[in-house]
Amino acid sequence: MPDFDSLAKLDRSVDRPKPVRAGTQSVERALRLLLQIAADGSKGLALSDLAARVKLDRSTTHRLLASLARFGLVEQDRRGRQYYLGLEFFTVAAAASNRHELSDPVRESLLRVQAQTGCAAWFFLCSGTDLVCVDLVLDEGYAGTTGDYLGMRRPIGSDSASVAVLASLPDLEWENIVLKNIRKLSQDPEVVVVATREALLRARTEGFSRGDAAPDGTFTLAMAVLDPDGKPRGALTLGHSDIGKKGCPVSVLAEILRQEVWQLEEALQLEFDTKSRYSGLIVKSHT
Repeated sequence: MPDFDSLAKLDRSVDRPKPVRAGTQSVERALRLLLQIAADGSKGLALSDLAARVKLDRSTTHRLLASLARFGLVEQDRRGRQYYLGLEFFTVAAAASNRHELSDPVRESLLRVQAQTGCAAWFFLCSGTDLVCVDLVLDEGYAGTTGDYLGMRRPIGSDSASVAVLASLPDLEWENIVLKNIRKLSQDPEVVVVATREALLRARTEGFSRGDAAPDGTFTLAMAVLDPDGKPRGALTLGHSDIGKKGCPVSVLAEILRQEVWQLEEALQLEFDTKSRYSGLIVKSHT
């Protein structure tokens, strides 16, 4: 006669995949939607496009977007009906930059370099295998739309800021990042790797990364911002339609950018040290 107690214990001991709770699943789906909107930038995305990208039906997608909209994380344009990042998203992004001791030093740096060069300026923070725009300053004459919004997330390897970051890494590290992002960058992996390697060699030779003219006519220059251990924290980028022309020589802009990167690295380290000492005093006072 079978030992039913033993069989029951054996059955309970077998590893089984844990079911995903409905609440957790909804959170994950909502976050995927939010990241899709952030990745697309200032153009916005229609409901049908979002549903297709996250592989959900339209009704589920609409319900999740409505929840995000109630918290101000997304907004829907009344005329075009596209979905965009909401103002509360940028509040969260600003809080994240504060946590990394970035907010004040980065803002001051962007204002200085924009005033000196007349170029638009961005700071991109490394986040895994992506870059996230945490602050920017645009000049009055800037007509482009590429990268002119906070919270933009892009895969590392797709632009001059990415190349600047990759150029600061050992070969095995940058190759690993590019391979992880390869399908986001192109359907032709070999072309991406070859082009990235050429851009890296040029950036290492010149000391900065440059981007070709975007569809809006904007050229970019970028340099990596490193932490004290030599690891890239992000990239400082300049953009302008006149870069490389007689009135705005690349060599002059590159030197201004280089000096600003050094100053920003020092300011970030000083702020980090100050906050660490302050935190230590607080802990000590309670012991």
